[in-house]
Amino acid sequence: MADNSSVYEAISLVSDPFELFKDWHTKAKSHSDIKTADAFCFATSTSDGHSSCRMLIMRLFSNEGLSFFTSRLSQKAVELRENPLASCCFYWEPFQQQIRIQGRVELTEELSDKCWET
Repeated sequence: MADNSSVYEAISLVSDPFELFKDWHTKAKSHSDIKTADAFCFATSTSDGHSSCRMLIMRLFSNEGLSFFTSRLSQKAVELRENPLASCCFYWEPFQQQIRIQGRVELTEELSDKCWET
């Protein structure tokens, strides 16, 4: 097993998590063994705590967060209307690196509808 102590030291010194994500994501996108660097596991839960997760594709990323497309009729959209708190995890196996993101999700139904109409 590789010694990753220097990696963990560097991570603890990063003051901007958005820059860390951008750096790792850029590196993952250019790696030949990673076919879908934008894939992530996304977890939601109902208002009574029943959780579910699924794989999604990130469409956009900025300092405001990340974006993905979904049907407003999907299970995830229903659960997000009940409970807008969610989490996701990107994992890039060749680097043995993962990034977890958690927080409040804002549904933008206008964008969702446009994406599913096309």
